[in-house]
Amino acid sequence: MQSLSTPCVSVIIPTRNRPELVLRAAGSALNQTYRDLEVIVIIDGPDPITYAALSQIDDSRLRVVPLPQSLGGAEARNAGVRAAGGAWVAFLDDDDEWLPGKIQAQINLASGLPGAYVFIASRYFEITEAGRRVMPIRVSEPDVPFSEFLFCRRDFRSGTGYVQTSTWLVSKQLASDVPFTKGLPRNQDVDFMVRAMAKPGCQFHIVSDPLVNFYDYSDATRVSKKANWKFQYDWASRNRAYITRKAFSFCVATLCVPDAVRQHE
Repeated sequence: MQSLSTPCVSVIIPTRNRPELVLRAAGSALNQTYRDLEVIVIIDGPDPITYAALSQIDDSRLRVVPLPQSLGGAEARNAGVRAAGGAWVAFLDDDDEWLPGKIQAQINLASGLPGAYVFIASRYFEITEAGRRVMPIRVSEPDVPFSEFLFCRRDFRSGTGYVQTSTWLVSKQLASDVPFTKGLPRNQDVDFMVRAMAKPGCQFHIVSDPLVNFYDYSDATRVSKKANWKFQYDWASRNRAYITRKAFSFCVATLCVPDAVRQHE
């Protein structure tokens, strides 16, 4: 049971040097129809402008945690988990935003699930210069290994089962026992997912409604925009314990090869 002073959900937003974007993200979290939450913004290193901008928000549920030095996105999220008081942890990237009913829809599903390790995602709107589409096109399949759901395509148009970080709601126990891997320049989300789903009894569910706006513009500064085929290959090789042979093959074909093309290698 949660005490009256302890929120049920802790929202973690890592940010640095993007005050306009993080204000939008934090606002979308504070404006949820589900009110029993706290919003923890981790400022990843010295950034007085962002701190000052967030200080203008008049909502006692907002907590701003400035780190004395930059630790990277993975450690910033881990710091947020350590500071979280809720039984559930939701992650939100500073350049995305939630639709108002996001947390309520996931809590409705979570409330009926037993066990310490629960992972609930949702579909999302992927917004690019070309328009908007709902992703992932397909949702989880109980009889398919999780790594194959993530990486394997049925055809070139179908896409994978990739679930974006800003859609996640995970039990605090899972977030604590499976911290983000420090120092990863990319794949922080996929790395977390394959290790989390290897935990005995971990449950994974996707709310079928799109609940997040994921902005994926070509001029964005997302880490995922940086091509590095060798990193992708080495990461997949190190994590073969969590990835089936089929999923590994798709990872090479759909991630490593396109990056190699972009790198002219």
